[in-house]
Order: sequence, then structure tokens, then C-alpha cells
Amino acid sequence: MDNFRAWFTSYEQNDEEDYCPLFSPPPPLPPPPPPTGAPPQGGGCTITNHHKFDDEDDAPVVAIQQTDPTLFFRRQQQQQQHVLMPDNTTSSGKNKGKNMRRHYKSSAVQGESSTSDEKHKRMMHRDIERQRRQEMASLYASLRFQLPLEYIKGKRSVSDHVMEAAKYIEHKQKSIRELEEKRDKLRSWSKNGDDGGGHVASAAVTVRPCLEGVEILISCGIPKQGFRVSRALHLLGDQQGLQLLSCVCSRVDDTLLHTIRAQVSSHARVDFQELQRNLIYALNS
Repeated sequence: MDNFRAWFTSYEQNDEEDYCPLFSPPPPLPPPPPPTGAPPQGGGCTITNHHKFDDEDDAPVVAIQQTDPTLFFRRQQQQQQHVLMPDNTTSSGKNKGKNMRRHYKSSAVQGESSTSDEKHKRMMHRDIERQRRQEMASLYASLRFQLPLEYIKGKRSVSDHVMEAAKYIEHKQKSIRELEEKRDKLRSWSKNGDDGGGHVASAAVTVRPCLEGVEILISCGIPKQGFRVSRALHLLGDQQGLQLLSCVCSRVDDTLLHTIRAQVSSHARVDFQELQRNLIYALNS
């Protein structure tokens, strides 16, 4: 009982009133609130909690102060309305939280998709680069296989192999040009086929100056009916200013080579090109 009286210390101090609205039934309807600045009507009490504890087992001390009796009921109704009718701001806050979570999820999904795309692009780039290097390595190997041993001996780097390949190509081009010139020269000396003229191939004539005067080289195939060198000798005899010195004939495989030398007089002027054309016409006619 001592503890119970301690809880209501403020109530015991008021000896004039014998009841408290806390233990009496509430009125049916509260009166309207008084205007601003008006003094409170009637008596009442409010409950205030003092955060002081006499002992661990004691409850908090409740002080009842005399005040407006309708204030207590208005506060209860406001608390009940607050509990029964949730505030719109709370629901809007929940909606905002849901929207933010959805936004974070969508942004996380987009970030994962972008990272996966970048990984895929990097993998594709690595595969393409690997394939290109393999193809280049196979091409270098085939190029090294085509080069002769003297071009790649003592050289291991790819750049050295490429330089030697360029030199080898230039050497081959030069050899091809020399062979083409030799082919054209052989074609000018001979003609394919025998059409009954008694020659296997036409004769090739070269006229050039020498120490004695002029030297004439005649190359032709071995004829079936014999070769009349007298045609060339007769033409040279008719040429003014020339004196025959020697005529040598030799055979190389299936080709006859005639070397004729003649002396040119000091007062004579000989046209070597004209003489060569006349000999070719006389021997091949």
C-alpha cells in the first residue's frame, strides 16, 4: 500500500476532491474545445511518467496533475485514429521504397548484362587475334620452306627471312630476264620446221669489227642437202673494199658455226648493218 500511495502522490495532496476521472466512466461526448486564450473549464488530471525508478521491481512513478478533463479523452481519440487510420505519408514512403528497390534491381541487371557483353567482346577479340597469329605463323613457315638454304642459313628471325625472300625474288626475276633474252636470240637464229628449202633452220649472221677489219659469224643448223658457204663468200667478194683472209667452220651439237674474216682497205667505207642484212637475205633465200 505504501508503494501504491507513492504512485499517486499528487492525487493525495489534493484533499478537496475525492475522485479522479481516471477511475470514473468517460462522458458520452466531449465538449467542444475552448477558444484560444480562454481559461480551462472544470477540473481534471493528466498522467505524466517520471523516468525514475525506486527499485528494479518498482514500476515507473505516475503523477496525476489537475487539468482540463476533456484533454485526456481527446488525446486518446487522436491515438486511436492514428492507429486505425494510417498516414498517407507512410504508404507513399513504402511505395517509394519499393520503387527504389526495383530501380536498384534493374540497374544491377543492366550492369551485369553490360559486363557480360564486355567479356564476350574480349573473348571474341582474343579468338580472332589467336587465329590471325596462327595463320601468319603458317605463312612464315611456308615462305621459309620455299627459300634455298644459303638464304636462310644463320638467320632465325622472321624479319630476316622476309628480307632474304625479297632478295631471292629479285635474283629470280633477273634470271628470268636473262633466259628470255637468250630465248629470243635463239629464236632469231633458227626457225621451226622444214618446208623443203633444204634447211632445218635459218642462219643467224653477226657482223662486227675486228683488228684485221671485219669479222662475220654465221650460225645455222645442219642442212640435209649441204650448206653453201660460197654464197657468203661470193657476196663478200663482190663487196668493194673487202679482201677475204680466212674462213673457219666448226660444229657444236647440231649447229654449224662459220667464222669469216676480211680486211678492209684504208680508202673504203663499209656499212656493217647493210652488209649483215645482205648476208642474212642471201643465206636464207
